[in-house]
Amino acid sequence: MRQAVITFGGRRRRPGLCPRRGVALRLAGLLLAGLCTWQAALASEPAKLVLGTDVDEQIYTRLFERLVYAEAFKRLGVHLEIVVAPLKRLEMQLERGEIDGETMRGPAYADAYPKFIQVDFPIMRAANALYALKPMEGLQSLQDLRSSPLHGAYRRGVLFCQSVLEPLLPKAQLTNVTTVRQAMDMLAAGHADFFCDVSLGVLNYEYEAKTSPAPKPIKLFEIGKQVPITAYLHARHAAFAPKLAATLKLMESEGLFEKYRLETAIRLQRP
Repeated sequence: MRQAVITFGGRRRRPGLCPRRGVALRLAGLLLAGLCTWQAALASEPAKLVLGTDVDEQIYTRLFERLVYAEAFKRLGVHLEIVVAPLKRLEMQLERGEIDGETMRGPAYADAYPKFIQVDFPIMRAANALYALKPMEGLQSLQDLRSSPLHGAYRRGVLFCQSVLEPLLPKAQLTNVTTVRQAMDMLAAGHADFFCDVSLGVLNYEYEAKTSPAPKPIKLFEIGKQVPITAYLHARHAAFAPKLAATLKLMESEGLFEKYRLETAIRLQRP
């Protein structure tokens, strides 16, 4: 004999099935669904990130950022790989999704690439400035460049310098270079009168120049105020960016940033 099926409000119920048991089964189903969602969230966390930087192992910002990011990614349980390339190449690689982010960029990067995700906590602050080999009385502000015969240079990928100089100088009077050393060589050879760069780039050059004979740059003037230098990530890591920012903020509050600055300075002073 077939077992009868009783329906209530369009739903069928077998005789003898306790309503409380049905509630328990539904709760179990909800818990299982929640567990699956939690496991999926864990699986979506990146196991490894590849970040780009334009400076090598023995330069100030590279040593400092390595200490900072190594600790931050260790706390987050994510493997970190850092690759070195010129800024412009890193910019193109990140746009194509070939790397996961960059370690240090200024606010102009967000203006140029709003689709990139800024990690909302700075690991450094820096200023953009004009530099030369000697003081230049006729160059006290950017407006002095209008209708000027001066030739300038900027480091390729330093977007702020590019954006402020291009409207002021004809193309024939403006050159982009790959490194600060190339800019300094242009100044020494008389092929440029000044160059524009972010202060951290010049700081790296000055530390590097301590071990080799090289001309020393003179700062003519800063352009605007100091700006925060932060990491930027590809859009696919939007959920990871606030976690990294929170970790960096905690580390700074623990005094680790100051500790790493001192360690970096001491290491660079060793022969």
